[in-house]
Amino acid sequence: KTIVWTKPHYKEEFNFIVATKEKLQLTTDAGETSENIVPVNLFNANIPIQFKITDIQKWAYNHADASNILVQTANREVIKYLLNVDSDDLISSRRLEAAENIRRNIQATADSYNLGVEILFVGLQSVHPPVKIADAYEAVIGAMQEKETNILAAMAYKAQKIPLAVAEATNIIAAEDSKAFAKIITAKSESQLFKSQITAFKAAPSIYKMWSFLDTFVESGAKARKYVITTTNAYEIFWLNLEEKLRPDLLDVAVPETKK
Repeated sequence: KTIVWTKPHYKEEFNFIVATKEKLQLTTDAGETSENIVPVNLFNANIPIQFKITDIQKWAYNHADASNILVQTANREVIKYLLNVDSDDLISSRRLEAAENIRRNIQATADSYNLGVEILFVGLQSVHPPVKIADAYEAVIGAMQEKETNILAAMAYKAQKIPLAVAEATNIIAAEDSKAFAKIITAKSESQLFKSQITAFKAAPSIYKMWSFLDTFVESGAKARKYVITTTNAYEIFWLNLEEKLRPDLLDVAVPETKK
């Protein structure tokens, strides 16, 4: 059976005043705000209490109406306890704790009256907001749960993004450090090369110039087509076709003869 706040849990339910941690303020018609308001909520409940008689003589002879005394004792202890417990705790995480505390309080009072009974169970399962305002109360609870969900989602996002951001920042710093190191090494190498070139130039200026020229010529003409002319006493005319030519392997393809 599904039990919801928007429907009564029992045919007969009673109103109970329950304390709350929230601070309440009242604004009068004159616009004045008063903070001297008892922070309480109104709840409906039908609280079953199970007991057994452990001493029939005390139960039967110590009081004229032991049953009524037990009922009044239970009502008094329930009211006293609910006025000193937070309503949110009562209907959520501390419901069983509250039921056990009420059971012990009733037991202690019954023992002081020598009723000869043992309190076995106090049920707080049916405690709920009044049915008329249950929808509004559920809306507030839903908003609180949504708030907690958003907080947890934000914490998860933070836990995910911060390590990624730190890792990315570390990678960027490492990459830039690597680039800076490479530039420093390159600069030192070029500086050392220049010093060596100065030393070679001072030792043999003409040879160094010729070596530099030939080295530059070899480097710049590495991919250029070259022609070597070995004859010096002959008059020759050279015709150079500098147009881009087809690949030689395409010119070597044999074309079949056409049959007449």
